Amino acid sequence: LGTPSLRIDFRGSGNSDGRFSDTTYSKQVEDAVAAMEFLDSRTASCQMGIIVLGWSQGGLVAAIAAAQTKRPVGVALWAAVAEPKVSFPKLIGMEVYNRGLNSAIPTDVTVPWGATLSVGPDFFAEVENVAPLSEIGAFPGPLFIAEGTLDMDIPAGSAQQYANAHNGRNRVWTAPMNHIFNTDKDTATLEQLIDAMVVFFQETGSSPQTRPCP
Repeated sequence: LGTPSLRIDFRGSGNSDGRFSDTTYSKQVEDAVAAMEFLDSRTASCQMGIIVLGWSQGGLVAAIAAAQTKRPVGVALWAAVAEPKVSFPKLIGMEVYNRGLNSAIPTDVTVPWGATLSVGPDFFAEVENVAPLSEIGAFPGPLFIAEGTLDMDIPAGSAQQYANAHNGRNRVWTAPMNHIFNTDKDTATLEQLIDAMVVFFQETGSSPQTRPCP
């Protein structure tokens, strides 16, 4: 029957209700925890365990949610933000970042892929203080971290920073890929990434497998 999976849009994004201007890292972590609780209510999750995968900013969220709950049997971080105070100003420009940081109302920001987002003051405040590298050390399970050497959105070495901060078994996987795993050309690199991740979780005994429910 394969392995069940759940992909979510955070509140205010995609098909989820809410306004993006209300989003914060902490609210996104709440959404990730709620998703795990939903899966825990299903027999398949109870029997197989949960592996959490986060990409880009979602990687930051996955790292914090896993560390705070210690619920997943494994975590995968793909091109994950390690230092938002470094990455986010670079993404939107320091002038816009400082304007948002000092504004009491949402600030419109244009991101490199052309979208314009309304980002609230609480998000900017959390960029200054959230520290996923300090959090990930509390997660005891296996950690797979992928980074592209052609990624212009995440500072080089972010994956190794996560590995150094983590106290459990981990693996850093790198490839000549951009932030979207070269999927603007084809899916070959993405498929290699998925294969490497699956092998890692199989080796660590955290790949989905039948286990008794409590």
